[in-house]
Amino acid sequence: MFKMLKSDKSRRIGAALDGGAMLGLIMWPANAVCDAMHLQDENERGMVRMLLNMMLLTVVSVIAFAVLFGFL
Repeated sequence: MFKMLKSDKSRRIGAALDGGAMLGLIMWPANAVCDAMHLQDENERGMVRMLLNMMLLTVVSVIAFAVLFGFL
């Protein structure tokens, strides 16, 4: 996904930005819920993943907003 640059310094940074590992970490909670619900159809799994990822993103955003503006 990310192309590594030719210099040796950039190689370590490019290796840390591996798209597959990052995507797996982000998608893990939603995939676990889909597996627990025994969903087989990829369209259904996609809808559940989208719902759960948006819910998690909303919770993280609200907490970040509250911390940033001193509500918590």
